[in-house]
Order: sequence, then C-alpha cells, then structure tokens
Amino acid sequence: MYFRILPVKDNNGTDPMKRYLIPVIFFFLAFSLQYFLFFSWIGFTLLLVSTTLLTLILYNLDLESKENHLDTSDTAFESETFSQIKMEQNLANSWKEDINFESQKSLSVGNLESVEKIPFFKNFDPIQKTKSILKQSLKSQVLETMKAHYFAELPKKVSQVLYAYYDGHNFEECFWQKGTIFVESEANPIEWDERDESSVRELLPSISSNKQKLYIPFTINQHLFGFVLFQTKETWNQNEIQTYWERSLQISEKIFEKLEYEKVTKNPETWLFNNSHFYQITKDSFNSKEQETLVLIKFIDTSFTKEIAICLNHFGKLEGVVGLGLFRMEEDLYSVLLPTSLLEGFTDFFKRFIEEIDTLGYPSSLAIGYSNKNASNGKYDLWIKNLYLSLEESILYNAA
Repeated sequence: MYFRILPVKDNNGTDPMKRYLIPVIFFFLAFSLQYFLFFSWIGFTLLLVSTTLLTLILYNLDLESKENHLDTSDTAFESETFSQIKMEQNLANSWKEDINFESQKSLSVGNLESVEKIPFFKNFDPIQKTKSILKQSLKSQVLETMKAHYFAELPKKVSQVLYAYYDGHNFEECFWQKGTIFVESEANPIEWDERDESSVRELLPSISSNKQKLYIPFTINQHLFGFVLFQTKETWNQNEIQTYWERSLQISEKIFEKLEYEKVTKNPETWLFNNSHFYQITKDSFNSKEQETLVLIKFIDTSFTKEIAICLNHFGKLEGVVGLGLFRMEEDLYSVLLPTSLLEGFTDFFKRFIEEIDTLGYPSSLAIGYSNKNASNGKYDLWIKNLYLSLEESILYNAA
C-alpha cells in the first residue's frame, strides 16, 4: 500500500512555506553581494536583522490569515449547526404530528374512554339483528354472483335492466345495470302484473301485456333466486326469449354452485365458517409467508352464544378486523385467523363489542387463547396445540 503526503495549503489555496523563501533568497543575494564586493561585520549584522524582521512580518501575516480563516469557519460551522438543529426540530415536530395522528387513529386500542365510539346495536336488539344478518348474508352471495356473471352483451333495443332478488317469499329490487356499471336500488317491492309474477314463481319467463317488459327468472333445480327484467321502448317477441333464458340458466348455475360451496364451508345454523374449513384455511396459511395469529374464543355460561357470534362476525367484518371471518369450531367455541398487524385492532373491537352486549342484558363470560405462527418452530400441529394451551391457561386464570 502506498501513501502520498499532500502539501498543506492555506485558505487561499497556496502553500504557506513558499512565503518563507522570500527572506531566504533575500539573505543569500545580499550575502553574496557583500562577500564578492565589500564584506563587513556591521553590514552582515544589518543583513541578519533585516532578514529576521522580514521573516517576522511574514509570520505575522500568516497568523492574521489563519485567524480570519478560523473566524469564517466558525461562522460557517455555527450557521450549518443552526440549520441542522432547525431541521431536526422541524423533523421532530413533524414526527410528533405523525405520532399524534397515528395515536388518534389507534387510541381505541389503549384508551377507550377518550374516543367516542358509535354503538353497534343502535335502536335494535342483538338477537333480532341476527335474523336480518343471516338473511342479508344469503342475499349478498346471490347478488355478488349476479354481478360477476351479468348480461354483458345486450341489443340496442334494451333500454333498462333490473335485477331482483327472491328471499323465498317476496321479490325486491336490487340493482340496475347500465352497461358495465351497477347502480344499487332500494329494496322496493316489484310493481308488476299478477300474470307476470305468477309465471316467474312457476320458474318460467314472461312478457308483459304491453310487450315492453321481459322477465327472465334465475332458477335451477327448482330453486328460484330472483329474476332479471329487460325493458324496451319497442316490443318483445316470443322467439327472443330463448337467448336470454339460456344465459340466465348459466348465471343460475353459478349462483347454485356458490351456495353449495357455502354449505360445504359454512355452518348451516350460523352461516359462519365450519371447523373443516378452519383446518383447510390454516394449513394453507401456515405454508405462506404472512405474519398471522390465531385467536380462539370460548364462551362460558353465556346465553345466546350463537347469536352473539353471528353479530360479532358481522360487525367485525364491517370494521375490517376479523380477516375472513369467524370459524365455528364447536357450539361455544369460535376461532379467528388474523394478520398479526390486526391483532390490537381486533382486541379493541372485541372488548367494545362484549361491553356493549353486557350493557344490553346479555352478560358474557369468556376465555381467549392466542397462537402466533412464528412461535410454532415451523410445525403446524404445534401452532394449533399452542392455541388450545393458551385457551386452557385463560380458562384457569379466569376460574382462579
């Protein structure tokens, strides 16, 4: 390894040692003249004094130059330091604002009293709410499938398209189709002739008396899910029905498949995921790289457990803190698979939900177990085992 010594330069970029060549050259020139022309000790002494004075003058100039350079450096350093401190203060203030903003969003996790929360059950009873939740869950599955497999190609003569849902008793409007856009409709009852309604209830298409409305039912295997209404300013003919009828059968088949899948993966009483689906989902999750945590909830001496779980799942989905939703493991045992980042949000939500249920006259005694995937040493069985061990510890702790 080679090193090169660089010359030291002053603030003007010149070498200060070059200045001292001036008195050296002066001394040698003067001494040479004295030596060859006329030498005297008096002249030699004067030469030494002159050279020394010249050297001192140059040295004094160097000192002043260095002091000025130091003053300038100090000023620059102070300015830079002040700017840096100012910038750090601004960053600190911005961080404080960010922290305050984030804490405002997450105050519900650690400081429930300081945040006003909208009640889950406003003006209705939790048990009564369960019926509407179950009804809406089935309806949502049907409507989602209708939207996913809608009538994409329509002739120009079609002016309006309305999709309606059948709940087993009545028909109600759901949404209008405008090209590829869906416009939600209020759940208004259908205004139609008895003849058209009777035909649809018999699982058959119908053309209205004025020939401007075509009703095509969504039906398969004697199941009626709803119908689609095509309106035109022209008229409909019987020979046009077949095309729409065939397409409606395809959509009905998709609806039927969707509902059958729901029956396989969900508990028929609660419409929550069943325990078989729990093990399938958690095995797939365990093989992924996602940071996830399992939560196991045991209701103890709690009335209306099923209804409470249905409402818990419903409002948890609305707040986005229950992942895919609740799994019903046993009659009073439910589980949730969560991204670990949602764990605090779920804990806050769960606490508020149970507190509100208590105030409404449905006290709940429960135990909760947790199991983080990272603590399972890469073994799925250990992940599940830790979940149940954690729940047992919670039960024993509550009993004590």
